[in-house]
Amino acid sequence: MPSLILPFSHSRYLHMPKTGGTWCQQALDKSGIKYEFCNPHLNIRGGHTGYYYKNFTGFSFSFIRNPFDWYKSLFKFNAFARVNTKWEMYDLNKFVRDTINAGESLYALSRYFFGDYYEISFIGTYENLVEDFIDALNFLPRIEIFDEEAIRNFGNEKINNTDLIECEDYTQEVKNLIFATDNYIFRRFKY
Repeated sequence: MPSLILPFSHSRYLHMPKTGGTWCQQALDKSGIKYEFCNPHLNIRGGHTGYYYKNFTGFSFSFIRNPFDWYKSLFKFNAFARVNTKWEMYDLNKFVRDTINAGESLYALSRYFFGDYYEISFIGTYENLVEDFIDALNFLPRIEIFDEEAIRNFGNEKINNTDLIECEDYTQEVKNLIFATDNYIFRRFKY
């Protein structure tokens, strides 16, 4: 799912993969907020990978996720959907090492989306997605009313089937690698 423009408020939702983006889009539908998909050729650098945060002024928001959960979610999603056939699909620990060694850690991706110093207006957490999403929408300079209760009621909806996919636990070596690589995220968001 690409990032979204909320034209009524000149704001942007920056979709970083595996942080609740599909749920956010569907929650916008449920709450009655109009949005537009960003044009990948004009507004997004790298297509799906995110809206370039410096292109426009205005409010921009996104979400982050506990790095330990994020890598597992990315691994399961690829095992389910085969979005990248070059990615390891059977060995979680090898997948994480390969991802980090390729420069595609959660921290590297977050800097790509949010800027080197996290210049976007609001970053919520996946673990508090419903309330942080409502908070972000309440910060918007808006002229449109939205249905908070519809978002809260939608909060427990399962959006994808990756929970059905089982995977092994991390080795201590890989846990240490994730912690070292994404240390800034652990500290900043108190994971």
